Amino acid sequence: MMNKDITEWGKYVSGDVPKNAFTSETLNKIDGLGSNDIRDFIQLYILESIPRFIIDRPFIYNAVRRHIVKNIGLTDNDYNVVYLTGSAQLGFSLHPTKERKSFNPKTSDLDFFIVSPKLFGELKTVFEQWGKEPEKKDKQSERAYETSKKNLQSGFFQILQLSPRYKHVIKYLKMEETTLNFINYLLKESLTEPFSIKKISFRVYKNYDAAINQIKLNIEYFIKCAR
Repeated sequence: MMNKDITEWGKYVSGDVPKNAFTSETLNKIDGLGSNDIRDFIQLYILESIPRFIIDRPFIYNAVRRHIVKNIGLTDNDYNVVYLTGSAQLGFSLHPTKERKSFNPKTSDLDFFIVSPKLFGELKTVFEQWGKEPEKKDKQSERAYETSKKNLQSGFFQILQLSPRYKHVIKYLKMEETTLNFINYLLKESLTEPFSIKKISFRVYKNYDAAINQIKLNIEYFIKCAR
């Protein structure tokens, strides 16, 4: 018998790669998720867990995190504000169109996010400057601006959605390139069967509430589609 403090869904969340908790069969067996279920999942499997894609060489994770903070103006001690999400972190995707697809080093991206009021404030200033421009250059830039405006309300910025004409954005784009090279170097040096990552991306959240709330919304949407 399950402890009364563990919800019905909680008994299906088990192991390092808890895919079975997100199948249509499982989700349709239960009446619903508990009020803390998704937050607990995020805490345990995203914020406090070693990424599955490097589970055999976990020290790679912190080496990469330190590389990232060093290249965006934080200190080595700030490495723990950098996280991964998506299939690289969980071992499988919670994107509705990918249907719990396993991480594939040949095709999967690394989706990093950083929780930093300081960095978020810098990017907010960039966004405000961007908004004062008399006009956007093209429809793609206009869409990117509107998307960033919406993201701001949710407490984050997606780096690739921001205009690359500003120095703070350029700093992130350069950091993406050096980080990708650094990751692939570590994988080559550390693994007996090395593979290469093709692409990485970054989000910056203003605080942990914003990060958890956005990830929670994404997971809730997956669950809604899966049922």
